[in-house]
Amino acid sequence: MHEKSCGTILSRKRNGTNEFLLVQSSRSGRWGFPKGHVNMGESEVETAKRETHEEVGIRVEVLDGFREEITYPVSTKIRKTVVYFLAKAHSRSIHLDEEELREYAWLPYTIAKRRIDYTGLDIILDKANVVLQR
Repeated sequence: MHEKSCGTILSRKRNGTNEFLLVQSSRSGRWGFPKGHVNMGESEVETAKRETHEEVGIRVEVLDGFREEITYPVSTKIRKTVVYFLAKAHSRSIHLDEEELREYAWLPYTIAKRRIDYTGLDIILDKANVVLQR
């Protein structure tokens, strides 16, 4: 069986430095990016925007030209693909979905890279950081 989710690598500029929003899963305690399951009839971008809003309460602008995906086993019978888009925050005010998420942090790239717990997300963060440096 195969599952698909979409999410955002959310960035903001603070004191001339790019910061990235990381969220901690309530279930696993692991740090990553906001994401969630695709609803029937939804595009990947629509899912990423909706899930980000549901999980952290922020409306986002997805940036053109950045789409990265990662696939991993959830169990012996389930593989999951997550598609990530680079996005800018329209608000700085976070409202966590406390059923899904335990905590959040806006972190500069080097600290965010060390905090991420999921294999492969660090590489996607690297790519996002390169795009934002242009």
